[in-house]
Amino acid sequence: GDELSRRRSIIQHIHRRKGLGSVIIIHHIERLDDDGLLSDIVKVLNGNVNTIPYAEINHDNDEEIDEEVSCDGTIFLLTTELWG
Repeated sequence: GDELSRRRSIIQHIHRRKGLGSVIIIHHIERLDDDGLLSDIVKVLNGNVNTIPYAEINHDNDEEIDEEVSCDGTIFLLTTELWG
């Protein structure tokens, strides 16, 4: 769904930056469907963890592999409909 593609696009952006740091802007966070993406981001912002989990597909056997990407050097800008 849309939520999965948001998670995937965030993960891909961080990977492409190869540790140079990233700025992730997420507009209207209240529209995020809850597969836990917002919760995972809040854990990073609270300093509880420094990674966001995601599932990668092993194309040899089509099984999902649990992975995580480091958010070190990543800035998250979150907006709401109320505050823009």
